[in-house]
Amino acid sequence: MKSCTSHHDVLDGKISILRKKNIELAEAAFEKRDENITAEYLKMRGIDYSLLPDTIRQDIAYTDHLEQISQPTGKTLFISGVVFRNRFKDSVSFTVRRTEGKEYVRSNFRVLQIGKIHPFGLKSIADAKTVAIAEGAFDALSLYAVGLPAISISGVQILERFCAIFLKAVAR
Repeated sequence: MKSCTSHHDVLDGKISILRKKNIELAEAAFEKRDENITAEYLKMRGIDYSLLPDTIRQDIAYTDHLEQISQPTGKTLFISGVVFRNRFKDSVSFTVRRTEGKEYVRSNFRVLQIGKIHPFGLKSIADAKTVAIAEGAFDALSLYAVGLPAISISGVQILERFCAIFLKAVAR
């Protein structure tokens, strides 16, 4: 019997390949990152990079040329912004807060999620007795800069999902 692959299966396969490629491209931003430029950008935002723990600093990169491939069109895009590496167990994803000339983009396409949505900063709170939960990564960085360990849930839409996962992990 001949196997029949649906158009939907082929499309899912192509999207999966693009997602993996986009994750690789985002990871490359960390290989090329300049900590001074990242620190300078955060200073413009009122965040002292030197006050952040190493576990947080290693997961932030400012880039003015992040290459990504559009999933709907397959076209290559170049994005400026701050890239946050989000780690959860063995999985890594990225959140990019777009900028234009180091100014915030305030349009519909201002935050780009690459890979699954994971909270930012989980790796850094393992030994913390108190942890703040912030909506955005910059909020979490501001809290860290004043000495309060924090994580970002990358938007309020995943708060319920995150709380369920977090509470289950804490209960262990």
